[in-house]
Amino acid sequence: MSASLIKFFSLYLDIPVLVYHSIKWPLSFKKQLEFLKRNSFEILNPNDFILKLNQLPKKSPKPSILLTFDDGYSDLFFNVFPFLLEFRFPALIFLTVDKISKEGYLTYEKIKEMLDTGLIYIGSHTLSHRYLPYLKDEEINFEIGESKRILEENLKTEINFFSYPWGGFNYYIKEKLKEAGYICAFTTNQGLSFSLKHKDLFAIKRLTVKENESFLKFFLKVSGAGYIFQKHIVIKDG
Repeated sequence: MSASLIKFFSLYLDIPVLVYHSIKWPLSFKKQLEFLKRNSFEILNPNDFILKLNQLPKKSPKPSILLTFDDGYSDLFFNVFPFLLEFRFPALIFLTVDKISKEGYLTYEKIKEMLDTGLIYIGSHTLSHRYLPYLKDEEINFEIGESKRILEENLKTEINFFSYPWGGFNYYIKEKLKEAGYICAFTTNQGLSFSLKHKDLFAIKRLTVKENESFLKFFLKVSGAGYIFQKHIVIKDG
């Protein structure tokens, strides 16, 4: 796949947002980053990503992308962070607060070490990773607000970004996120769709990258063409 083809897709499709979870395949992950570097991708931090979405549509000199990681698994520190440092690529990590420092998850010490580099940004993935549309109003408010408070208190950084557990949300949840002070929220719903643009900052589409991703699938995702297979986001009532 040529660099010119990547640039062609990037001019007409929206900025790809990739989502990873546990990374137990560091060499394959590094090869993906090498591909992005070799093809001159601009790896955005989340603040610049939001700025670009708010700008008038215009041609970009090179393709852009946002890297996100859900849950806060401990292997992010060992299998991801060294490569992000090597390539100087920023990334957004969504933490499930109740999992921090538990076995298999990042500790506050390691999170702070990553934050100190200026490459890592932190968002909330709720307190307990419960499916929000099934919760009572007071439980939703607690998952959203308390996770933000705890992360800000412990990490001494603003928590402006949110990731829905299992991609689930509704209109009420979106409004509560805005009231709590978040500036955007990310979902994970996938499937067929021809709505290629990020039209709603509280329902930003993402493309999941899995272990042993074929080169063709990875290329389609980073080019933005992967959004063709992204289903209409389901917003549940109640």
